[in-house]
Amino acid sequence: MNHDELFVPNHDIRWKCVELREDSARLHYGRFFLAPLLEGQADLIGIAMRKALLEELEGTCITCAKLLDVPHEYVNIDGVEESVYDIVMNLKKIVFRSNQLSGNVPRVLKGHIRARGPGRITAHSIVVNPAQVEVINKDEHIAMLKQQMELFIELEIERKRAYGRKITYTLQEGSYPIDASFSPVLNVNHSIHTYSDKNERKEMLFLEIWTNGSFTPVEALGIASQKLVKLFGFPLRIDEDGDEEKESHNGGCKVPIKPFTLEDKWESLRKKKTKLAVESIYIDQLQLSAKVYNCLKRAKIYKLSQLLNKSYKDLMNMKMEYFGIEDAKEIILAVEKYFEIFD
Repeated sequence: MNHDELFVPNHDIRWKCVELREDSARLHYGRFFLAPLLEGQADLIGIAMRKALLEELEGTCITCAKLLDVPHEYVNIDGVEESVYDIVMNLKKIVFRSNQLSGNVPRVLKGHIRARGPGRITAHSIVVNPAQVEVINKDEHIAMLKQQMELFIELEIERKRAYGRKITYTLQEGSYPIDASFSPVLNVNHSIHTYSDKNERKEMLFLEIWTNGSFTPVEALGIASQKLVKLFGFPLRIDEDGDEEKESHNGGCKVPIKPFTLEDKWESLRKKKTKLAVESIYIDQLQLSAKVYNCLKRAKIYKLSQLLNKSYKDLMNMKMEYFGIEDAKEIILAVEKYFEIFD
């Protein structure tokens, strides 16, 4: 394909592949473009696609290795060239491929390595149960056995999103957690090209994707697109009064939430004024901007207690020159920050 000139349809918006490349078993590259788009749409889609590719796709990694009768990871096993630490670091490089769309692959899997020396142990020796999971980089070096011996390593393998919370493992003798990176997408870059079509300005979104080989860039783009469509494809329905009771019969729970509007925050802060000696706190301790600080001084507000005596409505309706909504917001956030530090 000529990269200096691309054919763009007039109406049918679709992804097109410009370049696909496999640099190694653990590094795949793909470049795509989406067009035609209206001005502003390319950046919107590009940001969403980048986050979905980096955070929503699931990866399969070794999360723990178990070696019996090994007291700590910096010890050397007799007959093995590498230390336990080096073996664990080599296991971290192993890339697995699992069929996420089938839904049959469990979240936690068991695997093992059983090898006899002398000889080199590679990822080809890894056995995983169930067999729906395969090793991509089978030639990856794990350890070198220098004499006749048997090495057995038990493996814990997990499948989850890159954005998931890291699990805290309970350390046991012979058990070595691996800080795995679950994202199958190594990097994403998006750029925008603007062009004219019949005197109308249009945009093209270019997307570059690097993967670790567990997905091709085409597969990664397809899965991320499906996840975004599913995420934003829910029906729009605005619940009315009384609907909450009906919905409770279908299952669910009530979740306590923190005040999230500025008015809620301010009224919550006003209730806290008895907890601190607000009479002795001056507004210059709130680290306000010079503009807001001078406005409050002109309104003869010198102490935090005088400020907290004002309701949210009073704060928004303060008739001071050059004082606007953003200034009132600055005051609320500054007081909130002060309470967080000294409460």
